[in-house]
Amino acid sequence: MKDGNVKNGKIIYASNAMKNVLETAERVAKAGREKPGDMDVMLYGETGTGKELVANYIHEHSGRHGKIVTVNCAAIQDNLLESDLFGHEKGSFTGSNAKRIGKLQEADGGTLFLDEIYDIPMVAQEMLLRPLDGYSFQRVGSNENIEPEFKLVVATNKDLKEAVKNDRIRNDFYHRLPDFTITIPPLRERKEDIIVLIEYFLEELNRRNGYKEIPRESMEALLAYEWPGNVRELKKKIGGAYLMADDGVLRFDSLENPEARNVKAEYHRLEETEMSAINEALHENYYNQRRAAESLGISYSALRRRIAKYGISIK
Repeated sequence: MKDGNVKNGKIIYASNAMKNVLETAERVAKAGREKPGDMDVMLYGETGTGKELVANYIHEHSGRHGKIVTVNCAAIQDNLLESDLFGHEKGSFTGSNAKRIGKLQEADGGTLFLDEIYDIPMVAQEMLLRPLDGYSFQRVGSNENIEPEFKLVVATNKDLKEAVKNDRIRNDFYHRLPDFTITIPPLRERKEDIIVLIEYFLEELNRRNGYKEIPRESMEALLAYEWPGNVRELKKKIGGAYLMADDGVLRFDSLENPEARNVKAEYHRLEETEMSAINEALHENYYNQRRAAESLGISYSALRRRIAKYGISIK
């Protein structure tokens, strides 16, 4: 298990697919056309795959001194749009009782993250054309020109080229978005991550509430499921089953698995992969279990349970 160590959340993974995503994200974070850390990037992936976590990962590795500012494009309100993006002066309109700094200026020196860009209103696309081209803007009610400098990260779960064809996204706006794309694979394509994510979510719940467990047959059901909602859905399913597990055992009998697969063989293969990783971590850390647990991104108690589960010899 690996832990991406993102400031506002963790990226837990074991698959080569996510390893490649994060390696690419780190290179992009530090790259730049004019100076290190200024290269923009598009994140593409299904809902729930962790695009916001990867955006934070990119920001944390960019070396930029500012913060990451998120704009949820699906939640933008037309009547507050200009004020939200550009800010306003006190008294510039009814109800503006104080000066407000807009999202674009707030991201100065840091990263501007436009999440769910497919859902951005047309009027917002028009307003952002010049700022995304590097031109200045003004707060509502002000004549002061503001020229923030930020790294742009954009996320979408839909094909933006099709959105242009369907007149959902303006062509001129589309061509101001980043052309370098990182695709985050869905959870069904990285089965190795399912086990470590389950163990991570369960460990967090157990740490706060007491010990409960997932039996082998339930783990097999979780592996067989296709997870259309990806990591977000997995976390909710674990949380719901945990709440209902009055006898201390999490069950997932209601999961509908659309494909028949040799889950037991696949689960056995993933167990062997995890056991190999634990043995390697113990060896590299001279069988110091606390250091091995830290290198694996799991707690000491979780490592002890895995050692007992697999019957690993401690030299």
